[in-house]
Amino acid sequence: MRETVVTTLNGTRVLVTGATSGLGAAMASALVDAGARVMVTGRDRARAEETARGLGPSAVGCQLDVRDERSVSACVARAVEEWGGVEMLVNNAGIGMRTVNPKFSPIRNPSGTCRPPASATWWIRSSSAAS
Repeated sequence: MRETVVTTLNGTRVLVTGATSGLGAAMASALVDAGARVMVTGRDRARAEETARGLGPSAVGCQLDVRDERSVSACVARAVEEWGGVEMLVNNAGIGMRTVNPKFSPIRNPSGTCRPPASATWWIRSSSAAS
């Protein structure tokens, strides 16, 4: 099998969730550096727009809260209006399980690796089947 390495993204339209700080901001920056057009998203509109301005003309900011379907639809609609669509999604936004539930404790199997509860596997399969 032959491996292909992509080093430039030449205008690829990318939406990055949680792109105003941390890994999301680093990925958005790397994508712009590789030639992508990047929609920088975050829950705070001003912060998303400021982060996008810092990345240059290939980036635009958009307020997006992944917990709010209307917010997601609005950013996607903006990407469609401005760029004609989105070709790549970097689904980075998140707050971590301990923030959601302080009692969260990964279930470990004898090898020491994490094993999700069966209900999580069902949810993933159900969500995939619905799309």
